Amino acid sequence: MNNYPINSELRRYVEASVLPLYDAFDRGHNREHVCRVIAESLELAQNYNVDVNRVYTIAAYHDAGMARGRDLHHIYSAELLAHDTNLLRWFSPNDLQQMAEAIASSLADQGIKNIVMHNVSKSHSSYILKDIFKYKGVIIGSPTYSNKLFPEVEAILNKIELREVKGRLFGYFGSFSWAGAACKQLAAFGEKMKWEIVGTPVEQKQGMKEASYAGCIALGEAMATKLKNV
Repeated sequence: MNNYPINSELRRYVEASVLPLYDAFDRGHNREHVCRVIAESLELAQNYNVDVNRVYTIAAYHDAGMARGRDLHHIYSAELLAHDTNLLRWFSPNDLQQMAEAIASSLADQGIKNIVMHNVSKSHSSYILKDIFKYKGVIIGSPTYSNKLFPEVEAILNKIELREVKGRLFGYFGSFSWAGAACKQLAAFGEKMKWEIVGTPVEQKQGMKEASYAGCIALGEAMATKLKNV
């Protein structure tokens, strides 16, 4: 398993909190069995465009439900995985939300106090625009959606452009499953608006990875440094 790029903290958590469950199971479901399943799953994953962290975790939990009984252990295993809130450190229903939170945390750690986050699917555009007019630094993230920006993000950008918002410090990040396009279009938007690009853009494929998280922290730090010197 050491030959695969599995998140080191995730590996430590699974080895300390999940794999020990298998020590109490029968020979067909013991630790030797789950380690073999994990190894075979990771080997198979090399032939597909998948997130190895997810493959590793699913394989590790696949028989964990044996702790609650053999008959429905496959269902219990899924429930254990779904309700393990510790896994939210590495997996999220909304990976972009996780990226945004990492950036915001980094800004806060650098002493920036006025931080506002918006989810374009929930916040009305008028509130988003009000804050973009109010604050000097703007960081925008979007998933790639049919080789374009997420529609609600694109709509906000159009409104910003229409209102000719000037002189912003701009950072951006994006995610994709197959082919990335969001970051390229966010870069084009920043250039069109003549906003100053801050930091290195972060683009992640599928689930959050260590490099993406580190990139988000660095982006937040770069924005904080700029804001403190404005």
